[in-house]
Amino acid sequence: MADRLQKLQQELSQNQQKTELEFADEGRIGIIYLNSPKELNALSDQMRYEISTKINALSQNDQVKVIVILSKCEKAFCAGANIKEFSDLTYEKQNIQDKFYNLDRALSDCVKPIVAGVNGYALGGGLEVALACDIIILQEGAKLGLPELSLGLIPGLGGNIRLTNQIGQYNASRLILSGEMISAEKALHLGLGTEILKKENFQENVINFAKKISAKSMTALIAAKKSILSAQEQGLSQAIKTERQLFNPLFYTQGKQEGVDAFLNKRKPNFNKC
Repeated sequence: MADRLQKLQQELSQNQQKTELEFADEGRIGIIYLNSPKELNALSDQMRYEISTKINALSQNDQVKVIVILSKCEKAFCAGANIKEFSDLTYEKQNIQDKFYNLDRALSDCVKPIVAGVNGYALGGGLEVALACDIIILQEGAKLGLPELSLGLIPGLGGNIRLTNQIGQYNASRLILSGEMISAEKALHLGLGTEILKKENFQENVINFAKKISAKSMTALIAAKKSILSAQEQGLSQAIKTERQLFNPLFYTQGKQEGVDAFLNKRKPNFNKC
């Protein structure tokens, strides 16, 4: 048993020398590009490890206000799990993976707003990554679905819960139980996204939208995200209490002082230092 675990750890160490992501920063925005086009950005062990590691780092980076997730693959945002890896998935290996690749926890615990720019296929775990983001912007022609039941599985990155919270029990049941794909237009109708943008300049337009968010006070952004999420995670009365707890301290922040001063003096606020 010890030899097998050591071998698996060596495999993971070797995989970490590869990279399936690209990263760029633009102003106060951290941009993660999924970049494994031959596999349609399938969520391999390595991909999951890299995303979670980068998200955790950006969440703690004081220079980053907003995170954007995009794809370098024209055909897909992310086509889901790498099914090839399922064939040799053992109990021992799964335990090791859980220590290194807790992607859902990284996305859930991130204090910064995350914007997903979804193009092409967003299936299975790929859609679940998008669902864990705060804002989903769809590209025309995008196809979304959770086909896990066709593999004898269920969504395992929070998809069952987040999809139900977002579009309701009956719509979520239809998508999950049937495994059918839906168009960007249908997704938008159900509430799985804020808008549909044309393919031309899609990523540039997503980044430009993120710039609007990055112009706000970081303290206020973090508080707003926490309050919004509390509406789903808590009952109404407790969520309102949470909102008040987050709201009151903001009156004593540099961001509030800058925002009020800018308003009174009829100028654009500058939150670069707050």
